[in-house]
Amino acid sequence: MEQEAAYIEALRSAAAYRVVDDRLEINNAAGETTLVFAREEFLPVPPTPTPMPPTPTPMPHNPGVADLLRDPPAPGETIEVDAYFSGAGPVLSPEGPIPRPDEVACPTWWTMDAALTDRQFPAILVLPNAITSNTLPDDAPWLVATEEEATKPGVRRAPQLPYHARLRGHLGHPAFAHCPHADRIFFVEEVVKVYEKEPSAPAAYQLELPAGYADWPRHHDADLGYSLPYPPNWRVESMAEPDVLSAIALHAPQWPGNPMVVRVHDGETHRDPADPASRPPLLEGVSYGPMQQGLAFGKAIEDSQHLAGYQVDRKADPGQREAAVLFSAHDRTYELALRYPIGLDASQPLLTTYGAIVEGFRLDAP
Repeated sequence: MEQEAAYIEALRSAAAYRVVDDRLEINNAAGETTLVFAREEFLPVPPTPTPMPPTPTPMPHNPGVADLLRDPPAPGETIEVDAYFSGAGPVLSPEGPIPRPDEVACPTWWTMDAALTDRQFPAILVLPNAITSNTLPDDAPWLVATEEEATKPGVRRAPQLPYHARLRGHLGHPAFAHCPHADRIFFVEEVVKVYEKEPSAPAAYQLELPAGYADWPRHHDADLGYSLPYPPNWRVESMAEPDVLSAIALHAPQWPGNPMVVRVHDGETHRDPADPASRPPLLEGVSYGPMQQGLAFGKAIEDSQHLAGYQVDRKADPGQREAAVLFSAHDRTYELALRYPIGLDASQPLLTTYGAIVEGFRLDAP
């Protein structure tokens, strides 16, 4: 009450006022300031903040094989990785030594049959009259999958996994410390997510003729007496090579670095069964086996001559192999060769096209 009475009395005694900045000052007749009013600034009420979703716990590695190898985790650290599993498609029988009853088998003995990669990787490659394992070079990004059962001594077992999935597991399992490439053995604890259970177009052991094969143009060399089919978008080019009668290259736009080469050599190529130690020059230092036209595609090809010869496997640059087929007639050897990529860059369509050309090779006079 006293404060209110003093306030009213000050108002009654007001004789003058002045405004100073944001203040109103009331003065009495004696010039004394008796009241001061200050402007009150009203600030807007801040909006209620929208709650943010909780930040997920970051994975220690990006989900990819190459990412994981660039920044490897500590041994035993659980991580997740997205990968294709080669063992979900056709594979050859596991290679490598059979483990002793008291020995833990190494998953890296059959890397191609249990590989984990960022890209689709065919475990097998099909050539004319031959099936071979694909090979992953050491400098490529790959892992090998394994599981609990494989840690038992004497067990030789590859895991059963989806074709494309996110897997949870770890590297550096102590059971495989003695293995080659032990740092690439991925122990699978759990399948987290399946993207593809099986390959959408699984590789087959039997080749299928390329579409439109019957309408392919043919290259014919009347002087050397042979002809062969080739895809319409391929280009035929003459080559100058020493020590051969003739050579041509067939270039494919899809595989510019892997032309097919046809060479005609003087003299026929035959192995003398009575002298196993002797080898013709074109069979020296290579792996080879019998070749018979008409078997590669599992059905008769029109006008097939069913020529017989040799299937040859040659060493090539890293990341590549070379296949060749040798047919002999009329004191000549006709060589059809292809240097092809392996590993993650392997292309079964290239090998299938090569097989179709080999199957369509004809002699003017068989």
